[in-house]
Amino acid sequence: MTHACHANGCEGREAHIEIPFCKKHFKLLPEPHQKRLWAERAKGGCGACWMDVPGTRSLDWNSLYNLGVAIIAAAEAPEYEPRPEWVDEQGFCWMGGIHDAQRTMKMARAIIKKFSISAGPAY
Repeated sequence: MTHACHANGCEGREAHIEIPFCKKHFKLLPEPHQKRLWAERAKGGCGACWMDVPGTRSLDWNSLYNLGVAIIAAAEAPEYEPRPEWVDEQGFCWMGGIHDAQRTMKMARAIIKKFSISAGPAY
């Protein structure tokens, strides 16, 4: 059983039912990130899709998931920034559930640099 990838702009690629990204996008993440997403995943379904179901994921899995989305977005589109209208006065990004969108993107770019992540040619 599979479902759609949660990476920005990824359409038509299927992801494992318990992981929010297709193989291409999952492989963009550093190995430690992949291992934590897998180890702390919601059993039986996607933690991102099951966010409101108690006990389906670890407490920080949502942050790990959002950071993964940010890493993929920054790797594929280095100029990407959350739109100002998506971010409230506390920095919460309403389109991605990120509590500090600018900080999350800064962290994603640091991870990309540290692990030499490259998205390669556009698909």
